[in-house]
Amino acid sequence: MNAPRGPLAPDHRGTPRPWYGHPWVWLLIAIPGASVVLGITMIVLATGSPNDLVRDDYYKAGLAINQDLSAEQRAAELGVTMSLENRGPDRLLLRVETPEGVDPGGPDVGLSVELQHPTLAERDLQLRAGPVAHGRWALTLPHFDGTRTLRIRHPEAGWMIHREIRAPGTDEDPS
Repeated sequence: MNAPRGPLAPDHRGTPRPWYGHPWVWLLIAIPGASVVLGITMIVLATGSPNDLVRDDYYKAGLAINQDLSAEQRAAELGVTMSLENRGPDRLLLRVETPEGVDPGGPDVGLSVELQHPTLAERDLQLRAGPVAHGRWALTLPHFDGTRTLRIRHPEAGWMIHREIRAPGTDEDPS
C-alpha cells in the first residue's frame, strides 16, 4: 500500500504533522503579517516627519497676495533692480539698486530679505541688506543649491521684489 505524499502527508512514523509543520500555514500567516508591518511603518513615517509643503498661515498668505502684487508693481515703476553674483566657493553677493535720480522711497534703511527653500522651512533665511549708498543695498548670502524664492522688501517705501532664483553657476535656468 502506498503512503500519501505531499505537504499534508503524515511523517515517516504515520503521525500527522503539527499545524506549524505545513508550509501553507506560514504563507497564510505571512500575508497579513507583512500588511501589519508595512502599515505600522507607514504610520511611523507619516507622523514622524514634518509637513512643510502646506503653510500653517495659508489663509493670511492668500490675503497678502494682492498687497504683494501692488508692492511688486511699485518696485517695477521705480526701476528697482537686483543681481546675484558668485563671490567665492560658498558666498553670493546680492545687490539691489534704484536708478539714479529716483527716490527709493524713504531714508536709506536696511532691506528685509527672505530666502525661502521650496519645501523645508528650517532652511529658510531671513536677513537684512544694509545700505551702501543712497538707493543701493548689498548683502552676502551663503551659497545654496537648487531653486529658492527671494523676497526683498523696503520697510518704509512699500516696494518689493519677488523672484524664483537659482544660485549663479548652476546649469539649469528657472522658467
